[in-house]
Amino acid sequence: MTVLPRQVGVLGHIPDPLESEALLRETLTRVRRELAVDVVTVLRLDPGSRHLVTVLTESEDRVAPVHHRVPVGRGLAGRVAHACVPIALEKMQDDDLVNPALLGLGVRSVLGVPVFHDHRLTAVLKVGTVETRRFTPQQVAEAETLADEVSAALEEYFAADERAAAAALQRSLVPTRLPSIDGLDLSGRYIPGQGGVSGDWYDVFALPGGRVGMVMGDVAGHGLPASVVMGRLRSALRAYSLEYDDPAEVLAHLDQKIVHFEPGAMATAVYAVAAPPFDRIQVASAGHFVPIRVPIEGVPHPAEMPVGLPLGVDPGLERVSGPVDLEPGHALLLFTDGLVERRTHSTPRSEAVFESIDTALDTLTALLAPGDADEIAARVLDTMLTIEPPSDDVAVLVVRRADS
Repeated sequence: MTVLPRQVGVLGHIPDPLESEALLRETLTRVRRELAVDVVTVLRLDPGSRHLVTVLTESEDRVAPVHHRVPVGRGLAGRVAHACVPIALEKMQDDDLVNPALLGLGVRSVLGVPVFHDHRLTAVLKVGTVETRRFTPQQVAEAETLADEVSAALEEYFAADERAAAAALQRSLVPTRLPSIDGLDLSGRYIPGQGGVSGDWYDVFALPGGRVGMVMGDVAGHGLPASVVMGRLRSALRAYSLEYDDPAEVLAHLDQKIVHFEPGAMATAVYAVAAPPFDRIQVASAGHFVPIRVPIEGVPHPAEMPVGLPLGVDPGLERVSGPVDLEPGHALLLFTDGLVERRTHSTPRSEAVFESIDTALDTLTALLAPGDADEIAARVLDTMLTIEPPSDDVAVLVVRRADS
């Protein structure tokens, strides 16, 4: 009998950059009014190309979006970025690498001031007037003060953009459906935390000889950087799984990969391999929670298996794997730390449950009961996430051996 896999949970709401764009536009409007200028534009520094790229232009007249680039050191904005000082031009010239939108508005005089974040240049704020104007020292100082407000709005704008990109990347990497495998009942879920997505992932894939690979991982950190590292590790693990049968050997090579190509990154992972009739699963853990066994009768309990250091700590460490027996109808629960960790507690009950990892694990183990994979996954999330919303990502994978 082929047991169809359950539909996995989907990602939550992807942050909408339009809200932060509205905040940025509102900030630029305030700059325009307080400086009594006709147009305001902000250009973000792209470190990769050493170009300034127009982000947004605001004026009383409608301005079509223009993707304008200015090399650092050239043009008014480029010179401002290079010297990190304000520069004013009473008469703007075409050879100042002017944004075509400003030319279209008939701007004659311009002022550019650097925008900093954490003492680092991140952008250039430009203001312009249709009437010729000589900007006074007081107006320049006022523009520099307003640039601090623009900096805060810009950081929010690009943070929302990064969160949206991270969510899209995570959506592309978390499976929308698990494979259909004769003899196994599978269910997976992914829930982004309150701080947005990060580096949690799970995966199930077919291997040569009828074998099946199953992985649960968690990259340290949050946002787009963690999601990018997660995507690379996911692809690398799949590749190594085709070369090496032992899960421990796969994790050892993944460890070398992360140290060499992702310096400073760290991740935990548990990788398992099984072959029909799936009565025994070979499992290796790199600093990750061991799977919890859910028997038909008796008390659920963590699987007895060795646990090594996280990936990215010591690539010379010898990794080992161990067997976990799986009888018909029995299940394994794999999960990330977001399921059992909370940074804050809003109720006495959640404070008691999440007082420590041990108490949270005890609560999780106590609520587990026999059932199909989807029932187990739903019970876990419905209970643990109702006690207290997750502050970190949560990934859950249930692997159940089908009834004989």
